[in-house]
Amino acid sequence: TYLLHVFNAKDIVFKDVKTPNLNLSFEANNISLAEATNPGNLPQYYKDMDMFVNITSVGSNSWAYVNFSYSNSSGILESSLRIWKYNGSWHKLTSSSVDTTNNIVYSGNITSFSIFAPLGEIDNDNDGFGASVDCDDNNANIIPLRENNVTYITNNTVLCKDNYTNATVSIEGDNVTLNCNYSSIYNSDLVFYINSRKNIVIKNCIVNDSNTAASVVASTNVSFENIKFNNLKTGIYANMFTCQGTPYSCSHYRNIASCISAGCDWDLFFGSPCDTEITCIFD
Repeated sequence: TYLLHVFNAKDIVFKDVKTPNLNLSFEANNISLAEATNPGNLPQYYKDMDMFVNITSVGSNSWAYVNFSYSNSSGILESSLRIWKYNGSWHKLTSSSVDTTNNIVYSGNITSFSIFAPLGEIDNDNDGFGASVDCDDNNANIIPLRENNVTYITNNTVLCKDNYTNATVSIEGDNVTLNCNYSSIYNSDLVFYINSRKNIVIKNCIVNDSNTAASVVASTNVSFENIKFNNLKTGIYANMFTCQGTPYSCSHYRNIASCISAGCDWDLFFGSPCDTEITCIFD
């Protein structure tokens, strides 16, 4: 059963065309549009939103711009939502985009017709990492790092064990433990950034071939446990802004005495050749 036919129309816009499963807005010419059922065979790691339409041409110069509105994207990586076309297998429309603020998936101009649907990558734990990269997609406290980007950590977190390149972690909460799970992080300008935080533990990390492993600014009770540095310009860089007494203490360390220098501006500095495992507490 067709929802509508559009013949030789000009400058006609349909808004909020609704069925129990659909909420559409579109412009079109010489097409018929019908609600469709799921043809199956979804791409790996993707799920649908139970919104399918079948668009067919009914004349020359047929085209359509179709926008799907949604109210619930739970279990889907919302930023990955796009319109896909099914004609024996699924293909993502390169013209498609998503507005995650207004909850609309746009098709762009469609001139070749079949079944269309918004699909998104599965994100069962709604942690912002899709199933294709998340080693445990059912636990929001176990995540990978974003390469060539910043990963923001607000609560206790375990990393998916992997090798990461050009990744930065910014600790955005207090009383946080980050367990790197013996992951290796390579070729980063700055790996860990901790600013105005307290009671932070960073542990079981391997940092290689990077500029600075960690920058600690105006923070208290920051602990680095079982961290291995390899070929760094700077290990841990601490700036407490004031010089009152001894603003740091280190214990359970190996072979790092030659790497320590103190001053009022930069209270603690571990630099090359600090290739060692350390436990340091900043206070």
